[in-house]
Amino acid sequence: MQTEWLLVGAALVQPAASLALLSAEALSRLRPLKLDLFIYQIDCFFGSPSFYLGRLVGAHLWLIILTSVSYNLLSVAIFATFAVYLVLRPEQEALRVALAFLLNLFVAVPIYLLFPVCGPAFAFPTFPASPQAHLILHMVSISAAPNGVPSVHASSALLILWFLWPWTWGRAIGGIYLGLMILATLGSGQHYLFDLLCAVPYTALVLWLVSFLNVRSLAVKAICIKDS
Repeated sequence: MQTEWLLVGAALVQPAASLALLSAEALSRLRPLKLDLFIYQIDCFFGSPSFYLGRLVGAHLWLIILTSVSYNLLSVAIFATFAVYLVLRPEQEALRVALAFLLNLFVAVPIYLLFPVCGPAFAFPTFPASPQAHLILHMVSISAAPNGVPSVHASSALLILWFLWPWTWGRAIGGIYLGLMILATLGSGQHYLFDLLCAVPYTALVLWLVSFLNVRSLAVKAICIKDS
């Protein structure tokens, strides 16, 4: 049964991520005006780390390659986490991991509609150079996908760390990958620091939803057994 679940996971992980991205891109037609200038203003209180890291990464080819690989291998990292649970944990726990990653992808979509943010690389043509000192805060028209808040790349990395936490090697790998993802999301201009901070409560929400759905499932099974 492990082999079958591995094949299913391998077949679905990338299409699911692509579908979530396409859904987010479609939302841009519904919300053409974005909140990026307001989020940039919030980030200014923290020193505009995305612009600083963007300049740092852009100055070193090895950092460009490292962050690009880390960012684009997210689907592989998710599948690897699922595979670890299939091998080392009961099947039910592995399915809970799969559910968490699926919810993580799709629960964010309506949030994007309510709170459209694209990221500094899309909002500021001069990125990673800092924009003009004084900006008039207003909604701006940006054609890119409003998938900034929360950062699903960051929440995915947080989930990977959470699920790998039971093992010492898992904490090390998960922690390193989370650090690389933070560097990649900020350094590439895909996200503001605010987006990553929002990923923390969002990850907690996803884990709560998984627990809630699991409890409801157990309750339904108990009622069915009692009735039978």
